[in-house]
Amino acid sequence: MSELNALLWYIESLKKSSDWSVDYVKPERNRAALSIANSVTKNLRSQSYVASGGHFWLTHLLEEELAATSYRT
Repeated sequence: MSELNALLWYIESLKKSSDWSVDYVKPERNRAALSIANSVTKNLRSQSYVASGGHFWLTHLLEEELAATSYRT
């Protein structure tokens, strides 16, 4: 329950700022973020391996997502 309270406090704090937004993204358009989140929680990673270069599967997935969305620009 304390995690929920912390989240609610954070959301309330964000309301005081105009420098943020929430956007809905279809899951199939955001596979990289979901894969990162799953990998971090499944493997109990406490530091961001994405910032340190990530893994091959991540680079490949990001390239796929870029190619899939590039034609819409």
